Amino acid sequence: MLSQTARKTAGAMKTYSPDTAGSTPMWFTYIQLPGANAAVLRAVEFGRKILNEPVDVPKMSRMAVIDHPEGPPFGLATPISQGGR
Repeated sequence: MLSQTARKTAGAMKTYSPDTAGSTPMWFTYIQLPGANAAVLRAVEFGRKILNEPVDVPKMSRMAVIDHPEGPPFGLATPISQGGR
């Protein structure tokens, strides 16, 4: 996690998947919210496709990835410190 003063503002991580070997670096946006599971259910109600179901990332958060009708997909994340659900 990257911080501005004591507030976490962004994250960065190394890609470990062999599927991405040789790929170029990229940005991916996660939106932090209080309930990733509920947000995914709501996105489905609005017709969005879930690309990655909610999953726990140890010591970090619960994350999911959904499509976007007019652009690249984006992630939803709830920090473990906020209940991670």
